[in-house]
This record gives sequence, structure tokens and C-alpha cells, in this order.
Amino acid sequence: ILTGGALPYAVGAGAVLVITLLYTSLGGMRATMWTNVFQGTVFLGLMVAATAWIAGDLGGPAAAMEWVAAERPELLVKASGGDMAPGPWASWGLAIALTVIAFPHILVRLFAARDARALKNACRL
Repeated sequence: ILTGGALPYAVGAGAVLVITLLYTSLGGMRATMWTNVFQGTVFLGLMVAATAWIAGDLGGPAAAMEWVAAERPELLVKASGGDMAPGPWASWGLAIALTVIAFPHILVRLFAARDARALKNACRL
């Protein structure tokens, strides 16, 4: 897309792969951490920008809330009560436990901790 087809997809993907391998191999976990900080900053900035843009298109935050109140008032009601039966607890417990499968990179970072102090700091985050 960026090159208008002048650069084949495989070449671009290969270049990203080589750069990532070199950067991670040479920089180690510290380089990976800085990559995560950069990505997190970009994503947070884009989220704030998108929220501001959408709210602006709706006439500002107050107008956006008025629109929600008029169109979907149930979204502004605090949920109360709730089913404390074993079924929902079991399904949420299973969902949370199986979510670990989707985050192997988190486990790798925990296993790569150099000492107990670093491991505790990683777990706090």
C-alpha cells in the first residue's frame, strides 16, 4: 500500500522480520520494553485523539452524553443485583484462566526476570 506495489509484500515482511530480530537480539528485554512503551504511547495517543474526534463530531462531550441519554438510556443506568450463582462464576473463572493462552509474551517476560526483585516488579505491572 505504501509503495503502490513497487515493493512486494514478502520483501516488506522480510525487512520487518530482520529489523525486529536484530533489534531484539541486540537490545534484549530492555529493547523489547522500550518497544512496548512506544507502542503503548502511540495507542494511548490514538485512543485519546479518536475519543476527542468522535465527541467533537457529536458536538462535544455534553452533547454526546445527551445523545446517549436520548438514544440508549439503558447505557447510563448502573447495574444492580446480579446473579451470584455458581454458573457465572465458573464461566468467568474459566474465561480468565484460558485468557493466559492469548498472552504468552507476558509469561516469557516473567520467566526472563533476572532476579526475584525484577519478577515482583513485572508482576506489579
